[in-house]
Amino acid sequence: MKIRSIGVFFVAAIFTIAQPFALQQASAQTDDEVQESIEKLKRYLYRNYDRKAGNWESLYEHANGGKGAMTSMVVLALMLSGESAQKAELASAIRYLKNTKNAMTYGVSLRSHVWGQLSNEYLPELRKESNWLQKWGADRNGQFDYGARPLDPDAPDAPIQRHDHSCSHYGALGLWEASKRGVTVSPSFWRAAKNHWMSVQKSDGGWSYSDRPGDAPYGSMTAAGTTVLLIAQQELNRRSILPDPEITRAINRGIGWIDTRFTGYRNPLRDGQTGYYLYAIERVALASGRRHFNKEDWFRVGVRYFMGVQRDDGSIGNSPVDTCFGLMFMARGHVPVWASKIKVTGKRWNNRPNDMYFLTDYLSEHFEDEVNWQVLDINAPLSQWLSAPVAYMSSDQKLELDAKQKAAIKQYIDMGGLVVFSPDNGSQPFIESVRALSKELYPEFAMKPIPVEHPAFNLLYVMGDAAGQKIEGVNNGSRDLMLLATRDWGYTWQVERRGIMPGAGAAPSNTFKIATNLFAYATDRGRLSNRLVPKYESRVTRKSAGSLKIGRAKYAGNWNPEPVAWNQLSNHVFNFTGLEMDLTEQIDLNRIGSSRLPMVYMAGTQTFELTPTHKSAIRRYVRRGGTLFVETVGGRSNFARLIEKQLEPVFQSAARLVPDDDPLLTAKGLIGGYSIRKAEYRPWAVVNLKAGRKPKLAAFYLYGRPAVIISNEDLSMGALGVRHWGIGGYSPQTSKRLLTNVVLWAHKQSKD
Repeated sequence: MKIRSIGVFFVAAIFTIAQPFALQQASAQTDDEVQESIEKLKRYLYRNYDRKAGNWESLYEHANGGKGAMTSMVVLALMLSGESAQKAELASAIRYLKNTKNAMTYGVSLRSHVWGQLSNEYLPELRKESNWLQKWGADRNGQFDYGARPLDPDAPDAPIQRHDHSCSHYGALGLWEASKRGVTVSPSFWRAAKNHWMSVQKSDGGWSYSDRPGDAPYGSMTAAGTTVLLIAQQELNRRSILPDPEITRAINRGIGWIDTRFTGYRNPLRDGQTGYYLYAIERVALASGRRHFNKEDWFRVGVRYFMGVQRDDGSIGNSPVDTCFGLMFMARGHVPVWASKIKVTGKRWNNRPNDMYFLTDYLSEHFEDEVNWQVLDINAPLSQWLSAPVAYMSSDQKLELDAKQKAAIKQYIDMGGLVVFSPDNGSQPFIESVRALSKELYPEFAMKPIPVEHPAFNLLYVMGDAAGQKIEGVNNGSRDLMLLATRDWGYTWQVERRGIMPGAGAAPSNTFKIATNLFAYATDRGRLSNRLVPKYESRVTRKSAGSLKIGRAKYAGNWNPEPVAWNQLSNHVFNFTGLEMDLTEQIDLNRIGSSRLPMVYMAGTQTFELTPTHKSAIRRYVRRGGTLFVETVGGRSNFARLIEKQLEPVFQSAARLVPDDDPLLTAKGLIGGYSIRKAEYRPWAVVNLKAGRKPKLAAFYLYGRPAVIISNEDLSMGALGVRHWGIGGYSPQTSKRLLTNVVLWAHKQSKD
């Protein structure tokens, strides 16, 4: 079973956490380095496994956590990091926990989270923990103490002798885990918890350890209070047309407190407990979709802290508890982000505050691999937009954007992104405004209903007649740019319970089926990079090694479907060769005969017939020493192949496959080129085009040189990094390498 995300904060009150030693300067923030740190953490925990006892109790013990608490924490951390519950050490520890009688709030909650990661075989155990937590929390205004002191049966409403927000937080989290697995938790508990946490929120938006008026708020408890309210919002307002304004204000005040005080190296207004605080922040971010606090990427700065205090033996700080915090933070925090929910300040952009949360949880379960989502301000820089392949926008109002915001959407789409729009309550003003936006951004591509053959209706779930769903889209001939639902998808994603999940007794609804299909389509069936893997290649600082001017051939057709793909290629070429690519000139195809451009690029996605003028111009251009490169962008049509057929009379021969010993593949004489003996194709091309492992460039040779180079397989979308399923072409790496060789060849010819 897939390891699912959970809401767990391992509170300092469970264990006495020593102060960590001084933070070292840790520059390591690459995904590979994070993964290496994760492996060191896991090895440390396995080395401390007590084989005789079958648990990790000897690693640390504390009365407030009770028997099994440490073992639960280690098991949980290891499973969240991808370790199988069937592994001998974990299987033994799980048996130990099943036989352990622990009636302490922390211990019960920790054990609940372990059961929540396992198969349905352990649902009875999860129900037991849920019943215990509800019994001891429901009559205490949703609050908890350390231990299991039964309420007096003759006085069920007796005053609470003691509670604290750490224990109370844990009790709520244990019940949240039960609820996510379909165990019934009474709404009365969530109402009581919501009312209490809102009533004791400080004037500045924070929370303290107790509800005494004089106690000051601090970071980890504010994260706790914010998370409990986020849970209560999920549990109580799923069917609401609009979010409860009262709880929304309280949540926003809590996030605002965190936002203004966040750091990646200390627990604000509290000495120590930094590990617990950072993991608490990760839980807030998971539930709310926040990627940044105080203008910082919370995961990146948190990784810097944990890796800075990691010891040579793999442990973190001075405590095994911090080691578990660090492992969970790194393992869960670096998972891929698949979608951004776009925030438009001043507009009703978040009527369904938990739509993307529940959809993402569903997709993680369905594909048995963790993915994440995020909230993104529409005014965020392009680099933040590009961190996810899908952007989602919804509202019940007309979409009113300024010129800069419209430009941000177009930049994102041109760089390979897909924007999905959903009208809350089927809002017609929203639908019409999206249609108008599509005309403004892409006047050359009409928004129209997508056909029943579209991947949204048949990629994984076959929808037949599209199940009455109407989706409109903008397509550039090689991929979808914008998709507009005409039904309220967000409400369905927020309302429907986990009981609809496959394998849980019922099939998902049509809206979830479409979402599953779209996820698979936009992510190449879930092939996503982890959070810290750069999504696009930035230009490095280095000495220039010259320049090459490349023209773009214009003709009466779809001549420029991916306008910025070769801009990305230019970064790669410069980084590895120092060669500057000048891509600014556009030239009519019938005029290239007199052009002195070293290289002209001709792209297309549909059938195009060359005129005698075109053919004559191409012949004169290549005889003057120019190189023409022809590509079928997307690789789904025969554009380049048909151009090739039309050029056969011009060259009085057929084009031939570029041989293995050609410089285009060996890079002989091409400074900075790649030796490409084997090519990696996209999965769709392997399955549907039987692509094999050989590059398929063809060429018309003139005076022994490839004068017209032809690729009917996609290269541009590969170079751009587009992840859509259904691209008939090469992987991004192979695309960049082949195109680099083509560019270097043209440059060499221009110098010879």
